[in-house]
Amino acid sequence: MRQDQFVARHDADWQALSAWLDAAGRRPRAAAADAPCDDAEIPRRYRRLCQQLALARRRGYSPMLI
Repeated sequence: MRQDQFVARHDADWQALSAWLDAAGRRPRAAAADAPCDDAEIPRRYRRLCQQLALARRRGYSPMLI
């Protein structure tokens, strides 16, 4: 798979996790219902992100992506 295809396939996951992290830094724990994704999803999303990072490294994608 080419790097641009890899990015297109996984970009939505990366954006969702990034939005959650941004929101988590700005909100009190009581406002969790307003988060872009459910807190219970975060461990699964993080594991998937780690797998994608390992795959990108193994495939030799650009340092900017990694």
